[in-house]
Amino acid sequence: MEDLPYRLKIKTIMYIYKNAYTTIDFLNNQHSENFLAWICPLLKQNFIPMDMFIYYESDYIDQIYFHLSGFSGFVLPFKKNIVYIEIHNGDLFGEIDLIASAK
Repeated sequence: MEDLPYRLKIKTIMYIYKNAYTTIDFLNNQHSENFLAWICPLLKQNFIPMDMFIYYESDYIDQIYFHLSGFSGFVLPFKKNIVYIEIHNGDLFGEIDLIASAK
């Protein structure tokens, strides 16, 4: 792909990652094809099985997660994993929560 002319490279990446940037609200609101063409190839798909923790409260969070489908949420382990914040399809969480809570 590196050998392609710049505009053709952008159009090819936009075609390949159309599902990602139309499904994820954060990316869907971006209007710059250059930004989308840069960020989309960096995304890594990950399947998390049911009843599996993505990270724990004491973990160092250095990633942003984009929730595409299924059910997930923030839980209280000392209360039998009761969900106190639901994460909906299209939501993002992870490192972004640290940034948002610092305001």
